[in-house]
Amino acid sequence: MRNVDMKTPESAKQTPGSKRRVLDTPRLLRTNVKKCIGEMLCESDSDAISEESESESEEEVFNDVRDSVETPPKKEEAKIKIKKQTKSFSAEDYFDAHVSSKVITSNHSLRKLEKPRLDQDTINDALQKMPKKHEKECKIIFKNLESKFRRWQCLLLEGFSLLLYGLGSKASLLNSFRKLVSSDEDDAIVINGFFPTLTLRDIFSAIIRDTLDYAVVPGDENECCNIILRHFNHSDSHHLYLLINNIDGQALQSSKAQNAIARISMAKKLHLVASIDHINAPLLLDQCLLAKLNLVWQDSTTMLPYYEETAFENSVMVQQSGKMVLSSLHSVFQSLTTNAKKILNILMENQLNAQEANYPGMSFRDLYQEAREQFVVSSNLALRAQLTEFLDHKLVKMKKGFDGSEMLHLPLPPAILKEFKSTHNFDSL
Repeated sequence: MRNVDMKTPESAKQTPGSKRRVLDTPRLLRTNVKKCIGEMLCESDSDAISEESESESEEEVFNDVRDSVETPPKKEEAKIKIKKQTKSFSAEDYFDAHVSSKVITSNHSLRKLEKPRLDQDTINDALQKMPKKHEKECKIIFKNLESKFRRWQCLLLEGFSLLLYGLGSKASLLNSFRKLVSSDEDDAIVINGFFPTLTLRDIFSAIIRDTLDYAVVPGDENECCNIILRHFNHSDSHHLYLLINNIDGQALQSSKAQNAIARISMAKKLHLVASIDHINAPLLLDQCLLAKLNLVWQDSTTMLPYYEETAFENSVMVQQSGKMVLSSLHSVFQSLTTNAKKILNILMENQLNAQEANYPGMSFRDLYQEAREQFVVSSNLALRAQLTEFLDHKLVKMKKGFDGSEMLHLPLPPAILKEFKSTHNFDSL
């Protein structure tokens, strides 16, 4: 035979330094092969399952189906538990679950204290005897504030109003400033805004009657403002320094009182100096009031205790006495007219002579008849005008009787009324 030299293709030759090339199977071919193999396996599995199912009895198949229907799978049970756990609870549900139908109260009362409650005078004496802390430093602070008085007076004369703020009582500071500015030509009035029964009419009465020497104070507040503005806007009038301690007091917190004070402070020769102590006191002043008052804020921290400002506060730990009520009654009585004092005397005598335990009061008809017999009032309207002043000062309370008539009585115990009547000579009225 003829020898045929089979030569290896050059592309298939391998050299010691070369790598063998591996041909990759096309991707489409591999996908088709996987698909065919998967179909073959599924057919074999289905044939095996069908053969096994045919060998089972009908009763076993029925039991399996019943169990599968009655008992939910484990996954569904877990989902139900998760839903129960993720239920949202509100704050009301918590309190409803812990609410108690029994109201637990304590039998402890102030009467069971080992030490009895002290009266106001005893407490004031004890406070006065207490050693004063930082007394030297407080005096230095007070002297520094007194050195600013001339500057304050200059600001007032230029048309500004002063608002004193800071920690500590400013009563003694205002009194010192009053002594400086008051003279034979100029006047100064101190108004205590913390007084519980203070009214706007009291401020007008102090200015019109005591300063302007008017015999009668008008009942209309607008009329009072017009009189004050007319007098102190005149070039020949003297200067008046109106010093209000605690303009944020409860009696002066109404917008009516604040607007009236701001209105009279616009007079050229009436100068306002006010103090505040409450932390929210600036909230009383809106833009309109600030424009009228033209305020200059002055830091007046004195670090002094609030003895006078807290004298009218009520405490459950203090045994209330009638001396505080009696002192307030004296202060209000001094500002009343002669006819108003006579009407008050009629009410007091009627209440003291009454022997009833639950005294309903004196009817308005009886009061008018007796006041007219004494030539105190001449008409029904005049008596109501006098009673309005009593109601503003809370000296008299009015309520409806069983027959619909107006009943008047003084909300004070008989002991205080007797003591008050003994200190004043009503016969000379």
